[in-house]
Amino acid sequence: MTEHQKAKAWRINRNLTREKLSELTGYSPESIYWFEQGTTPPAKGRRPKKTEPWVWLRYQRCCAGVEAEIAGRPFTWGV
Repeated sequence: MTEHQKAKAWRINRNLTREKLSELTGYSPESIYWFEQGTTPPAKGRRPKKTEPWVWLRYQRCCAGVEAEIAGRPFTWGV
């Protein structure tokens, strides 16, 4: 299973729409769509590019925060 397939499966398994995940992460529903395609939106007259590893890492970290919140572990600064 590819990274983008895992991202989509994760969202669906948690009964999250793209809109709801957008609210929880700050990413737009359109950005989530492109993550789940494994590409970036195509620039005018160009083809889509594969999502860069550092972009995946940022998205994964946001989803990890959502996962923790769903499990009842809201984020605290720990100070």
